Amino acid sequence: MIEYDCKTEQSVATKQFIITNSIDDSYIIYATEIGNGNLNVYFRDLKGVRSSFVLKKTDLIKAETITLDCNLVYEQDFKKEDDSRRFSYGVNKDTIIENQNYKMYTLKFKKKWEAKKHGKGTIYYIVEPNTEFHLPLNVVVFDHTVIFDNLKILNVIPKEIFTIDRKSNEKIVFYKLLSLKKINKYVILPKECNYTNP
Repeated sequence: MIEYDCKTEQSVATKQFIITNSIDDSYIIYATEIGNGNLNVYFRDLKGVRSSFVLKKTDLIKAETITLDCNLVYEQDFKKEDDSRRFSYGVNKDTIIENQNYKMYTLKFKKKWEAKKHGKGTIYYIVEPNTEFHLPLNVVVFDHTVIFDNLKILNVIPKEIFTIDRKSNEKIVFYKLLSLKKINKYVILPKECNYTNP
């Protein structure tokens, strides 16, 4: 489980929890605090199965299994929206935080019109050391996720993520790693779920 402190233009700082399948990276869970001990949970897998629901923070942390509600499961084609070929990446010079060197890389839209459409410039990733074991199924990019199965450079867990606005050149999205720990948690999609017609 990866815990981030998240801040965007439109919101105050909040915590976000990310859970991935470290064995085959077949799914990801984003869980964002919404107050009163609740989390807004978003699930997706490689087949395009998605689900959004509210869950108690204590339940997410304590439960060994999460069984998806068939009424809240749907299928969505994300091949075009999440195509990593829309982006270019680069390796930057190491950055120094508290007298320690960290690797850093960047991502940005290849086409200027698309960057203009989204109003986003470059996204920067400062890498947490010794996290190359983490597979890059989903990467936080411009407020949505992108599949980067062809970029081994992204086999890491970011220590910090921030996005630079293309006009103001200011940080508009910022993630800071708070904690990282291995857990045993399973997501169950009931066989009776018909998720082809949301």
